[in-house]
Amino acid sequence: MSAPTPVSPRCDSLHEQLVRLATKYAVKLPGGLRLAQRPDASKPEAGELLPGWCLCDEEGRDLSGKNANTLMPWRSERRFIELRNLVTTGTVETVCLWRSRCLSSPERWTLSQAIYREIGLCQWVLGEPFVSVYAATHTDVVANIVGRLASGIACGIEISLALPAGSPLMDRHEAISRRGVASDQVVDSIVRPSSVYVMAGKGVQAYLDTDSELFGLAEDQAALVREAFASIRQPEKADLAAHQQICRVVAAVSRSVKSNKRIDVVP
Repeated sequence: MSAPTPVSPRCDSLHEQLVRLATKYAVKLPGGLRLAQRPDASKPEAGELLPGWCLCDEEGRDLSGKNANTLMPWRSERRFIELRNLVTTGTVETVCLWRSRCLSSPERWTLSQAIYREIGLCQWVLGEPFVSVYAATHTDVVANIVGRLASGIACGIEISLALPAGSPLMDRHEAISRRGVASDQVVDSIVRPSSVYVMAGKGVQAYLDTDSELFGLAEDQAALVREAFASIRQPEKADLAAHQQICRVVAAVSRSVKSNKRIDVVP
């Protein structure tokens, strides 16, 4: 049982979980390597493992340099893995529309970081890159993005960072096809139910089953640790090209907001 943690913990606590996981499976961590997460995008320091959104600024500039340890945590989150499987196996036939909503608070990440995550997640699940985008934002808190993938799939992405401080991440992703709809959430739900609710003197405390080995982390935090572990265990799977492609889409989104026009994504 893991207690949902609305705000990302200190970098050290995430790294400590990574060390425990590596020790359990006898995987040697490279000297000086540490798992980190920052509120703003900046160039990585030596030995840092960072999620991709920390290495892409609001203009879409790639800050990773030659860092091959750019993490994409959605690739290790079970609900997204299963959603991708439904698409790639043809369980939902001929996807024609992708729709996502992401609600969070500004202390968790910046608007451009949330855009990076939603763009990367969409492309990974559907297995195609964006070719064009049109976007509008409001006060660096709200973004609406309409885009098209290489095969013609239309995508609608809604992001809001207007939730109060300490609010848990709430999101929903749907792949709508010619026959069937696949979603990472229960039908007509965006607030996920927890496994156990404790009503005591401190109020209501909720606990959610997220990971059988990583305790005390929210689902997205456990996915970040899992992705970091996978990048160490199998470094050949590092996908810096995918990170750079996401940065190009973020850059196109930025240009669209400024010009109020549809922008083609540079290949």
